[in-house]
Amino acid sequence: VLHFVNRQYADLVGLPEESILGRPLSEILGADVLEHSRGYLARALAGEQLTYERSRAWPGRGERRIRIRLIPDFDDQGVVHGIYAVGLDIEEDHKLRTALAEAESRMRLFADNIPEPLAYLGADGKLSFVNQAYLDGVRRTREQVLGHGEGGEGGRAARHERHPRRDRVDRAGAGHVAAVEPDGTGVGRD
Repeated sequence: VLHFVNRQYADLVGLPEESILGRPLSEILGADVLEHSRGYLARALAGEQLTYERSRAWPGRGERRIRIRLIPDFDDQGVVHGIYAVGLDIEEDHKLRTALAEAESRMRLFADNIPEPLAYLGADGKLSFVNQAYLDGVRRTREQVLGHGEGGEGGRAARHERHPRRDRVDRAGAGHVAAVEPDGTGVGRD
């Protein structure tokens, strides 16, 4: 049963505040939404604070992606006697994340078909993109390499010292455009 709603929530569900208070959640959101949320609600009523996302149709707004945070309300004895639910419309953020993931997938497909090693080493000295040829060359997984220096976990110092064109690696690590061929030859491009 809902005991408190703010104006934004009433606007979201398309009902006046006074017609929401005191009614079961299933009457306000519908049985299908409640069924989807049942597990999350049970966890919150057991004392767990959690966040989840879901898409659903909202009156006058169409399909929207919502991030919901459930916060248990404890009494002085530590017993949960209610839940605060805070919802945030993240539809635009969700669309951007989806588009970015799709673009990254297309880029990875393209880059993984380039037979030469390809990597993006940021100014912080960490790799944020590598292709399959690079991973094959350093004999590491993507997880071992991304977010680490050249060569991945524990590999930067050793590879850096062995690399025949350390100056090019240093320039690339400093954010300059540099090409380094597998045989160590290369040309600065900025």
